[in-house]
Amino acid sequence: MKVLETKEGDRFYTVREAAKQLGVSRGRVLQLICRKQLPSIKVGMIRLIAEKHLLAYARNRRPRGRAKRQ
Repeated sequence: MKVLETKEGDRFYTVREAAKQLGVSRGRVLQLICRKQLPSIKVGMIRLIAEKHLLAYARNRRPRGRAKRQ
């Protein structure tokens, strides 16, 4: 797993690892980044997503699929 940690204790995930954490495709994570729904930083050729932003997105994400009948 590619998780980078700074001296301050901040953790950053690559796009691939963020996709695994969210249970979505790599392309979907890139789409969220382009739509400014998931903040990221670019270091050289690599995009990194802060763990705090990943957790916030996961917490606020709407459930997928059709609503259940009652």
